[in-house]
Amino acid sequence: MNSEPSTPYQSGPDDDATHDAPTMKSRRQRSPGPSNNGHDDTALSRPVSGTIYANGNQGFLRQSVQISIFPSLVSRSSHTEQIVASITKCGRRWLVQIRRKGEPAQSRTFASQADARAWAIGEEARIDRAEPTTPRRLLAATSLRQLIDRYLLEITPHKRSAQTEALRLRQLSRDPLAARDLASLTSSDVADFRDRRLESVRNGTVRRDLALLSHVFEVARKEWGFRLSSNPVRDIRQPPLDSGRERRLEDGAYESLMHAIAESRNRLLKPIVQFAIETGTRRGEIVALTWSCVDLRRRTVHMPVTKTGKPRSIPITNGGHVVPTGMLQERSESDKVFEISPNALKLSWQRAVKRSGLDDLHFHDLRHEAISHFFEFGLSLVEVAVISGHRDHRKVFQYTHLRPDALADKLRGLTWTSGPHSALI
Repeated sequence: MNSEPSTPYQSGPDDDATHDAPTMKSRRQRSPGPSNNGHDDTALSRPVSGTIYANGNQGFLRQSVQISIFPSLVSRSSHTEQIVASITKCGRRWLVQIRRKGEPAQSRTFASQADARAWAIGEEARIDRAEPTTPRRLLAATSLRQLIDRYLLEITPHKRSAQTEALRLRQLSRDPLAARDLASLTSSDVADFRDRRLESVRNGTVRRDLALLSHVFEVARKEWGFRLSSNPVRDIRQPPLDSGRERRLEDGAYESLMHAIAESRNRLLKPIVQFAIETGTRRGEIVALTWSCVDLRRRTVHMPVTKTGKPRSIPITNGGHVVPTGMLQERSESDKVFEISPNALKLSWQRAVKRSGLDDLHFHDLRHEAISHFFEFGLSLVEVAVISGHRDHRKVFQYTHLRPDALADKLRGLTWTSGPHSALI
């Protein structure tokens, strides 16, 4: 098979209908509709660059057509330079070439046409904004793992969730994706990573992995001088959100849990679990609680450090009041109410749940239990939101799982009908 690419077409101020080389307009005039071989020659007029295949008598001929991705940049004024980006399929890959007067020529290959077009559009936009570019040799010499390691050292320590994030970053660093260099890394590689993770973990975990990875790229682009054409994480689909958990402590579950906790060698586990069920506070908030934030006389607890970053003060029930009152007798020189590390609490909880025989019970389920109880006590939506700290009331409903039998008890003896037909009920 003989194939020879034709001379690339490039529009410019000197284009004329009488020019020796055929223009796109003249091509369309000569081929207004589909040719006899079944191919639509008007595809050449589309504002998309790519490789055109035509089936002629001599076999398949390949024509590489160069058209600006941004037609609005094409001008017949001598003061405007046109950016020319060509996308050509070479075997199973797509080659992108970008040329502009005064700029170094650039080229990259991609596994998909979508990635090729996205990179070309980003580079043309960067050139149009006169932004500097990172030399390809520097991108090729830098791996994603190096970005993750730098992020772990410079960014993660300043976050409240530094310990948890460090574990997530180290796991990302062990993935084959981290070995890819920045010059060859594409959104297809990130999509493959997403699909591998979905085989072993839930959608929510993968979404958090992708969010963290996306921030690594953003910091590299904006603060570390790596002028990447785009953030590859933003070009892929996110896994759908998981349906919220609806775990409640059913009849006998609380007793089984507390019996297993009584056998724990960690004496702080029992008051912590009781405090969590009575107040609906998070594990991190409980571990960080100090005596200076507890007002036993007013029966309130102030949470200066929360997940949302907004401090809040919450009222406590009688059961919640008993816990810090009993802890006063064991108060140490430290200002912390519960002298325990997050990891020690996590391990003690997991061992107690295993002894109790309760399947798939998370510490965070205690927060669901507490918020559901608040509604069953008769508190309003606004009152519960004040305690839980949710700024969006829709999130409160994700934590609320009212028991139908409890609602049925409230409706017992009530009816909305009246008159002679009510006797039929």
